[in-house]
Amino acid sequence: MTTYSRASLARLAAIADAVDVAEGMRAFTDATSDPGARPGELVDRARQLAELARSVLTHTVIHERLKGSSWEAIGWGLGDISKQAAQARYAPAEKDFRRRALLAWLEPDIATHHLGSSVGEVPGTVEMLTEWWQAHRQPNELDKADPIGAALAPLGATEASAMAIEAAGLLSAEDRPADPHKRRVLEIGLARRKVELYERLAAELPDDVQTREVLAGARARLAELTAPAPLPEG
Repeated sequence: MTTYSRASLARLAAIADAVDVAEGMRAFTDATSDPGARPGELVDRARQLAELARSVLTHTVIHERLKGSSWEAIGWGLGDISKQAAQARYAPAEKDFRRRALLAWLEPDIATHHLGSSVGEVPGTVEMLTEWWQAHRQPNELDKADPIGAALAPLGATEASAMAIEAAGLLSAEDRPADPHKRRVLEIGLARRKVELYERLAAELPDDVQTREVLAGARARLAELTAPAPLPEG
């Protein structure tokens, strides 16, 4: 299964939100002609649409930041506001997404819980969005390449290495998970990801002795973490 970069995950979330906006607009249009709508129902639908639109914008800002865009550039895109105002408005959401995506990387089996409903299970979300685009594309887009797949990039070794360092910091920080079982799950996840990273590097540098030694150490650490607990004596 392809592991996508965090920028791609944010882009995927923005696309998923945009699809929800498109579907919500259709439902909203239908509701405006419903004589049986109760008072306040259209307001509620409009509120939901506005929240989805804000989520599209937030995830797009996060996507741009994870690609390397400056707060100054983000501020221009937000209507030429100052970089300080842009950072104050969206930096907390960016920090939260980075952490959630990091946890999803460490615990791919429960990534839905970390990434949220807009992305959920990543392969399923990609498939759903691709099917939606194919069903709604215009006649002049029949030969157009899949824009969903084109918007996604796999997680590279450089970013994976940076995320491993970030995860190690998370596990040693004061705000690390208090639950010992939770910490152990994250430690095992980090060990597995390190093995994957060093296996990739070893394949690219087969004659590099240091890389092979680091890989051996990562495998030993994973084996230690996943070894069954010894049975009590007697």
